[in-house]
Amino acid sequence: MSIHREMMNLYQGFISKLEEFELHDTFEEIACNLTFLLSALKAAVSCEYHSEVDEEKTRSRELACEIVGFEIFQNEHHTNIDRAGKKAIQLATDWLYAFEIS
Repeated sequence: MSIHREMMNLYQGFISKLEEFELHDTFEEIACNLTFLLSALKAAVSCEYHSEVDEEKTRSRELACEIVGFEIFQNEHHTNIDRAGKKAIQLATDWLYAFEIS
């Protein structure tokens, strides 16, 4: 599970630096990078399910919702995504809609 935490930290640190330095073009490139986003999404979903700490579960769920909200995951059918990736997308999408309703 520590590798999942590290992936989440890597993603959040990277996005934070892009925002800090106002690197919007690079941010757009990342927002279109399915491999990077899917890795971070799987890590977040895994941490949400396997963590025993409520704060980490909440942080993981929020991160998964942020990632699945990117346009690349909206209304697209990705045939080259493995089963675990598709499941992570579905779970995060369900969480996102649950947050929007409440």
